Amino acid sequence: MSCSCPEDLPPEIHQFINDVRGQPLKLVLGEVHMTNVNRATVEEQQRIATQVVGFCFLDGDLDALKAAIRDAFEQVGFFKAMVGHVDVSVLNKDASPPTVTVTARIEEGHQYRLKEVKFSGNKAIANADALRRLIPMEDGDIFNTELMRTGIKNLRDAYGRLGYINFTSVPDTEMDDKNHTVTVKLDLDDGMQFYVRSFEVTGADAERKRALLDRWMLRPGSVYDFRLADLFFTEAKDLLPPGARPEYNLITIQDNQQGMVDIVLDLGRPSTKHVVPLR
Repeated sequence: MSCSCPEDLPPEIHQFINDVRGQPLKLVLGEVHMTNVNRATVEEQQRIATQVVGFCFLDGDLDALKAAIRDAFEQVGFFKAMVGHVDVSVLNKDASPPTVTVTARIEEGHQYRLKEVKFSGNKAIANADALRRLIPMEDGDIFNTELMRTGIKNLRDAYGRLGYINFTSVPDTEMDDKNHTVTVKLDLDDGMQFYVRSFEVTGADAERKRALLDRWMLRPGSVYDFRLADLFFTEAKDLLPPGARPEYNLITIQDNQQGMVDIVLDLGRPSTKHVVPLR
């Protein structure tokens, strides 16, 4: 595989690439220095640096590097931060992967706060206050994109516990550039509620299969609660092979006509998760 490198990378990085015979080289950000920062406090800059140190990227992939730095600024409210020119230099070429020092020019812009979160399309959970409590950020807080992502995951988990395994939420941000606030509008689509139709164990002897069937918590007719499916792998750890995990060994087959799920625990299946919708 050939590897093309931007001309602005230092010679040491090119030498690393030659040493691995043209294979893409992984680098680790060991130190970061930020210039032209005018609004972020010292504490916020330290938090940003802590967030990005250790970031691993392929040589020459400066876009990924800039995106990681920009994301760290967004987590402390600088929603419109821009990362300009970056300089990359070797910090420790003997490390594996090699570590680098990055100096980045920043245009952080204004710091934004959360004004409010609005919900639309929610049917299964009609109580907007209950949904709002799943977002770990109060109105007026510095807007943190990572906490908003956590909130969206919390929403997905809450609906998943109720059997809405195809639940989706589409966020839209409304910026008030005068007051430097963000309103987040979340359009929710519950999808269909699913119930358990069957549970089967494959790849196990008869005795272990009976024991696993006895431990299984989601009986036919019950709402498909993904949390209980995950908990089963903890509760039945003594019966499962080492490394067994829901995403590796649990197959869910969705019947979208009937709103039913057939579940297969395959202890001989390779490490991949399959969700197969029935037509």
